[in-house]
Amino acid sequence: GPEGAGIMVSEADGSGARLVAPVEDTNHPLPSTGREMAWAPDGRRLAFVSATPGPESADANGDPMVITRYLYKPTAGEGLTRFNDNRRTHLFVADVGTRQVTQLTTGTFYEHSIDWAPQGDDILFVSNREANADTTFNYDVFAVSARTRETRRLTSTRSAEYSPAWSPDGTRIAFSGTTRDLTSSETTMEDTHVWVMNADGTGRTEIGKVIDNRQGAPQWSSDGRHVYVTVQDHGTVTLMRLPAAGGPAETVVNARGSVAGFSTARDTVAYAFTTPDAPADLYTKAGGAAPVRRTSINAALLAQRQIAPVESIVFPSVDGTSIEAFLTRPLQQTATSTHPLIVMIHGGPHGQQGPAFTAKAQVYAAQGWASLMVNYRGSTGYGQALADKIFGDQNGAEAKDVVAGVDAAIARHAWI
Repeated sequence: GPEGAGIMVSEADGSGARLVAPVEDTNHPLPSTGREMAWAPDGRRLAFVSATPGPESADANGDPMVITRYLYKPTAGEGLTRFNDNRRTHLFVADVGTRQVTQLTTGTFYEHSIDWAPQGDDILFVSNREANADTTFNYDVFAVSARTRETRRLTSTRSAEYSPAWSPDGTRIAFSGTTRDLTSSETTMEDTHVWVMNADGTGRTEIGKVIDNRQGAPQWSSDGRHVYVTVQDHGTVTLMRLPAAGGPAETVVNARGSVAGFSTARDTVAYAFTTPDAPADLYTKAGGAAPVRRTSINAALLAQRQIAPVESIVFPSVDGTSIEAFLTRPLQQTATSTHPLIVMIHGGPHGQQGPAFTAKAQVYAAQGWASLMVNYRGSTGYGQALADKIFGDQNGAEAKDVVAGVDAAIARHAWI
């Protein structure tokens, strides 16, 4: 806007939008960051994350440039090679009325993934406070007071904690976490599970241990009795809830497709869901009632397109390990037509592909091409044991799983 880029606040109907605080970013690679804004309980202040120059920034404009950090440039994928801007992300608070901004944290570390306590001035955040954070990846949970700016550490583990969230009464904190020592900011082989601890960091309990699959960022129910979480499961992403005190998990949404963002209020959950037939739309589900689709964002486009079906193929790989692949069939098939097969291999390797709408596969299908997505060993959504099968096997059986998937697809469909 004319006032610059940053946090905008408007009335509930969208009118009166105004810039409250400018926000700066960094090109430094920060894995698994969470919320970047959080309202104070009084509704008059906003906490947010913004970047400030680090002590190395003076070197950035030199000729030649002096490199003093191990991570001297961002990870690949930006299109251009850029050197690390060395900016650090910190926590700030803006007064919405006066637009006065106060910086809460300082230093050479990165802070992010914030949540403001339902009462008081404590703000949760995540930071890697290792002596050499560039070479040792280890997120922990901290809290800072918006009143005194005092920071206190709530976890101190050799594993990682992510996405902390206050309970509605402010007495407990839910977060995602792991148990194994971590040294790399690359994707971790261990599935994140949901944990709950007391507000002072004591009483840490892994309530998500009852689900042997990778779990997303937690959200509390409004009564504080349950924690909701997405779960990767055999190519789908489901929504489940766990008793905050521990116990069996309950399935909230388990349909063929993927749950993305969600929000809960009383016994109702609103969520974005991608089906095999369409990109994400907004759904709501009240208690045990059937889900209700609230939007049809791509209806006009989809009415002009034919959607290719996606089927699951489960097959034994080279050593007998059961692997699942998802085949998107081509359009314009006839009884005698043959079609080429494109293999779409996911990265990570700790991730999954599934039956949810994939634009690229549908474009290929419209050209008469089949596409195959193989959840090779190391993928998530099939339990910790399958993810662990790549340990100590560099350039090994993952590729053999993909080739075996191609063989299984050809064996099933002579038209390939």
